[in-house]
Amino acid sequence: TYNCKSNHSLVSGNLTRTCLGNGSWSGQQPVCRNCPDALYNSSTTDLDISDRKQYYFIGDNITYRCKSNHSLVSGNLTRTCLNNGSWDGKQPVCRSCTDSPYNSNTTDSDTPAVQHYVVDKTVTLTCKRNHRLVSGNLTRVCLENGLWSGKEPVCKICTCPCQRLASQNFIKDPIVLKKRIKELKKILVVNRSKLSASIRKKTSSRDDRMSSKGIGMVLGVGVITCVLLTIVCSDLLMFLKRRPQK
Repeated sequence: TYNCKSNHSLVSGNLTRTCLGNGSWSGQQPVCRNCPDALYNSSTTDLDISDRKQYYFIGDNITYRCKSNHSLVSGNLTRTCLNNGSWDGKQPVCRSCTDSPYNSNTTDSDTPAVQHYVVDKTVTLTCKRNHRLVSGNLTRVCLENGLWSGKEPVCKICTCPCQRLASQNFIKDPIVLKKRIKELKKILVVNRSKLSASIRKKTSSRDDRMSSKGIGMVLGVGVITCVLLTIVCSDLLMFLKRRPQK
C-alpha cells in the first residue's frame, strides 16, 4: 500500500498492489504529483485571496483578477492544475496605458486624467481656448500593447482670432461639398470685360457709314498731298541753292 506525499495527488497507477505468483506486481506504479505556484505578474494582476496556497492539488482551480484600470489582453484568468503537474491555459497578461495621451498645458480631455487607462478606453481631446490643432489626433484609444492610437495632438496658440475658425461650418458630406463648390465658382467667376486692363485697352472698330468714308478719303488725300508738297519743296530749295550765280 502506497500513500502520496503531503500536497500530492495520485495521477496514475495504483496505491495498492499485490505480489502475483509469477513474481510481478498487480496494477501499475503509482504516480503522485502536485502543481507549483502558477506564475503571474503581480504588478498588473491579483490572485484571488481564497486561492492562495503553498501547494496545489491535481484538479485545484485558481482565479486571477486584473488590477484597477487594467484589462486582460491575453491568457486566462482561471486555470486548473492538471494531472501532469502543470496548469492549463496561459499566464494572464493585464495591461493599461500609463502615459498621458496629451499635453495638459495646451489640451483638455473629456475625462479626468488618471494614472492608468483601461484598454479600449477612448479619450476625446480639445484644444484650450485661443489654441488650434496643428498636428496629431484629438481622439485616441488605449491599445492592447499599452500604447495610444494616433499621435499626441499639438495645439498652438492662435495668431489670429480663433473664434472665426470655431464659427465656421465645415462640410464633410462629399455630395454637399461638390454642390457648394459649383455655387462658389458661379459667384466668383471673373468678368474679364470689367477688368481695369480691359477697360484701358482701346480697339479700333470698322465704321461703314458714307460720311465716315468721305472724311477718311479727304483726310487721306490731304495727308498724301502734304507729304508730296514737303518732298517737292525740299527738292526745289536744294536745286535753287546749287544753281550757279550769274
